[in-house]
Amino acid sequence: MEKLVIIDGNSLVNRAFYAMPPLYNFEGINCNAVYGFANILARLFSDTKPEYICVAFDAGRHTFRNDLYAEYKANRKGMPDDLAAQMPILKNMLKSMHITMIEKVGIEADDIIGTLTKKFLGVQKIVVTGDRDSLQLIDTDTTVWLTRKGISDISEMNSQTFREEWGIEPKQIIDLKALMGDSSDNIPGVLGVGEKTAINLITTYQSIDNIYANIENIAGKLKEKLQASKDMCYLSYDLATIRCDAEFDADLESMRTIFPWDNEVFEFFNTYEFRSITKRKELFLESEQKLDVPQSRNVGLTLRDVREVVGKHKNDNVLSISVQDAVLEFAFDLQENFSVELFGISEEMVLSEMKDFFVDEQKTILVFSLKKMYRILDNLGIQAKAKMYDVPLAAYLINSNIKVDDLNHMLDFYDLPHSNYGTGLMKSWFNAKEGLATRNLNSLYYDLELPLVRVLYEMEQNGITVDLGVLAKLEPKYKEEIQKLQNEVCKIAGFEFNLNSPKQLGHVLFDVLGLDDTKNKKHSTNVEVLDALKGKHNIIDAILRYRTISKLNNTYIETMRGYLKGDGKIHTVFNQTGTVTGRLSSNEPNLQNIPVRTEEGKEIRKMFVASKGCELVSADYSQIELRLLAHYSQDEVLIRAYQNGDDIHAITASQIFEVPLSEVTDQMRRSAKAVNFGIIYGISPFGLAQGLGIDAYKARLYIEKYFQTYPTIKQFLDSSVEEYRRTGKVTTLLGRIRNFEKVTGLNAKFSERAAMNMPLQGSASDIIKLAMLGVHRELKKQNLRAKMILQIHDELILDTPVEEVEAVKKLLKNVMENVIKLNVPLVVDIEVGYSWFDV
Repeated sequence: MEKLVIIDGNSLVNRAFYAMPPLYNFEGINCNAVYGFANILARLFSDTKPEYICVAFDAGRHTFRNDLYAEYKANRKGMPDDLAAQMPILKNMLKSMHITMIEKVGIEADDIIGTLTKKFLGVQKIVVTGDRDSLQLIDTDTTVWLTRKGISDISEMNSQTFREEWGIEPKQIIDLKALMGDSSDNIPGVLGVGEKTAINLITTYQSIDNIYANIENIAGKLKEKLQASKDMCYLSYDLATIRCDAEFDADLESMRTIFPWDNEVFEFFNTYEFRSITKRKELFLESEQKLDVPQSRNVGLTLRDVREVVGKHKNDNVLSISVQDAVLEFAFDLQENFSVELFGISEEMVLSEMKDFFVDEQKTILVFSLKKMYRILDNLGIQAKAKMYDVPLAAYLINSNIKVDDLNHMLDFYDLPHSNYGTGLMKSWFNAKEGLATRNLNSLYYDLELPLVRVLYEMEQNGITVDLGVLAKLEPKYKEEIQKLQNEVCKIAGFEFNLNSPKQLGHVLFDVLGLDDTKNKKHSTNVEVLDALKGKHNIIDAILRYRTISKLNNTYIETMRGYLKGDGKIHTVFNQTGTVTGRLSSNEPNLQNIPVRTEEGKEIRKMFVASKGCELVSADYSQIELRLLAHYSQDEVLIRAYQNGDDIHAITASQIFEVPLSEVTDQMRRSAKAVNFGIIYGISPFGLAQGLGIDAYKARLYIEKYFQTYPTIKQFLDSSVEEYRRTGKVTTLLGRIRNFEKVTGLNAKFSERAAMNMPLQGSASDIIKLAMLGVHRELKKQNLRAKMILQIHDELILDTPVEEVEAVKKLLKNVMENVIKLNVPLVVDIEVGYSWFDV
């Protein structure tokens, strides 16, 4: 059967616009929505190879539905200017592809689509849309491709898959909307009836006609709601029904596709710099692929060309280098921007031509990733003497909320076009350099974060050894545990289902087992919901355990062999710009999220061991955030306790529970410890109650007593919140800034708690980084072979030759405890052992 693809133009262009970051071509025109739309078309043509295709658009906002109900779509905002400006570009693209566009005043695109699905019999129709309304059109020869998240996640819905997911027939979508309404289209529905109730009614009575015919069989308030909104229900039915008899001209033959695309389409994509599409040879006629593609950025330079360019600019002082989409772009002194496409040519080959620049200490080199540059230079044997600056690292310090691992986001931050990345990077640096100075961030950048890049690079190169014997024991153990938990959960449920499907799990918990779901309209099964259900049913503990074990298995057991290199080590990647507080994060794999106190976490740590002839030495700051709390708050009790080396948790317990220090029990101390650390994170009575297993009233009393005992701590925390409210930011001891968005409601409470914690967590992050620099410096100064291999928040781990262990312990103690002067002493706990578990 021949295929006709019908695209909901307005739906898809909107989704593409909001799903994709801004994308500017060399003229500074944003064309992200067009690019997203083009990718969908490429997928459609490649996957379905349709004989016919057309795009339906809305033409104006007023239709017959507005005559039926004046408020229909009244809440819809107009098209953003940035998207409206792309509509002519989109339509030019469709014209170049010879794709028929259909729009008619007074008729919605939905009705055009509906009519087309019934107009041409004997043709398989594929409707592509992000609008669930179109699901009502599904029948034996019409399927719907529904975009879910953005534009990349597409669900292909036919009659069978629809029934499996919804439990009703496609046509009954209209009855569903008549009952529950649709806030996006401002369809009212029946007041007080939601999706769950509506589906139950339709499952029982099939249609709204049958519901009202059997209204006497429906009891209680639901009956009253249905009776009170009967007229509105039938009006909503009319509003939700897609017309399949709209009048407009449509000729199937005029919709016949021309694919692969010709030179006109190729030139369009080239003009707007859609490189990822022009590289796909299967999309274009063979003759078009042989064209010499004109480029706006000198792409196609050979190594000989690069040599000439570098020679021409050998007296320039500043060079910027960026790699995006397999294209290396560079610029000199804000002059010409040059590009080299990295196909058949490596970054190393290009950068080796710039060796004279790197070894000249008078030069300045700006890069997008300094850590990556170190790797390339080491591979080339180049000892760089030029001043090298990591530009996104500077932008991150100015505003830690921006996503600086994406160059386009950084260019957006400085309001620069997404073109000529070499010069864009250089302009970003000049902006960032000024921003560092005006925000008093020079020392943080030049003295701490920038030199730390080299330390982190060397740590990544060092890696940590994995004991394959331990891994081999854990692999079957985890598989067996996961299978056992799956069986246990399904046995409790009474039938087999997919535990990894939130929809199926929600059905089991709330429909089959009937757990309370009054505040959870969407049957969410996230961890907050499951935690709230603890104790309500024995299935919950099994599910939470299954999720914990599965996550550990997926992250650290199944994938570990894939991370191993030829040296028998993993080389985790440390990210300086991944958090808003300044903490380092890690990935490939993430070694900072292994549970600390659970048996599983301990077992996983047994995998990571010292290399041959070495032991692991761990140095961990003791209670560093509480010590910072004492420093910031100037609280006399805390300061005296830390200066005397007293047990701070026992002292707090004595104060809260009003007992002599000698009568503090282990349980009292544990409770006081929870309060001490909870206060740092602005813990609520509810959160403390959950953590201690007590009621919220008692937890509130604990917190109130704590602040009565330590009034200056309350003053300090309040001052942090006041600084956030007044300036929108909070700073650390070393001047690191965390900027906060202006928020209200529940999010404001979250921001207030984060503002309380930032001076403490952020300062702790700065201190451990200072320590890393000091340890790195001393290891080299003392000519020791020990290597720093891990940083886990407040802990450093070194792979240390056995004969150097005592010297390294002394070095760590000396450097880490004296890296900064506080009102209380910094204390480091040091352990030695074969594995990470041992230390």
